[in-house]
Amino acid sequence: MYDLQSQVTTTIATEEAFGVRWLPDGRRVVYFTAGQHPDLVIVDSVTRQRSVVPVQLPGPPTNDVFSISRDGRTIYYGAVHEEADIWIAERK
Repeated sequence: MYDLQSQVTTTIATEEAFGVRWLPDGRRVVYFTAGQHPDLVIVDSVTRQRSVVPVQLPGPPTNDVFSISRDGRTIYYGAVHEEADIWIAERK
């Protein structure tokens, strides 16, 4: 976090994260942790209190499809579900 007025940088969390968004209160941030089983985490920027939100995600979240409702009560995210079939065509 960078304070424009005091020109001071403060680390809120040290884990690798993506999809970081501020909650409407301007005090807490929410993000997904990186890894095979990502967690949804909320961190208070003042107290540094970290809370993991207990959710079962049906698929790995994507950074570009992640938003929060105006009242901060609902989180919307997009997930990636990939399937592939490999076909080999031979000319005879």
